[in-house]
Amino acid sequence: MSAQAVLLTVSTGVLASGDITFDPPLPVRKQEAVHALSMGHYHHIALQLRDNFFGVGEDGYFSYKIDAHSNGSPKGFGALVDASGHGITYCDIGGAFAAEMSGQGTAAMFDFVLSDLKAIFGSDVQQAIVKSHTYDWTKDPLTQGAYASAVPGGASSRAQLRRVEAERLWFAGEATSIDDWATVAGAHKSGLAVARKIAKAIAPM
Repeated sequence: MSAQAVLLTVSTGVLASGDITFDPPLPVRKQEAVHALSMGHYHHIALQLRDNFFGVGEDGYFSYKIDAHSNGSPKGFGALVDASGHGITYCDIGGAFAAEMSGQGTAAMFDFVLSDLKAIFGSDVQQAIVKSHTYDWTKDPLTQGAYASAVPGGASSRAQLRRVEAERLWFAGEATSIDDWATVAGAHKSGLAVARKIAKAIAPM
């Protein structure tokens, strides 16, 4: 397609995959920025619990001593508990261990979290769980990862990714956010900000 202006908001995972082609190709500096902001492995295993099971209150954080490692990454999780007082706990795994678990499937992720919780709290945790849900962003074709993580020394790539190409190809999304990267809010606000810039740039004189 061709247009007077295009606002591109896809993830760096999609850009790096080559699923979208550009003619002419994106400049080397832009391609380098995309690859320097690769999509990370990060998974929520969400649990709805019957009560304040962890005993730390609304929006508390639960962590525990992790002895095991897998591929150099801690083989464990941290958890945001009773999010906003709704009884939802997000158990988070990331890094190389999350990538490994992605290969085993979402059921294996839940089983891992449940096993560790039982080892800490006993079998009572099984009865406390109302329902659970796990989503693997790595396998989502529309994102191909959780969110953009800059490689060491690659933080400046966010500014490079924001640069307008050929005076008509604009970029937005959480990877380009200045203050709110890795968040839906950052993606949303960056899209609105760039859309305003485009409207001003193409407005008739």
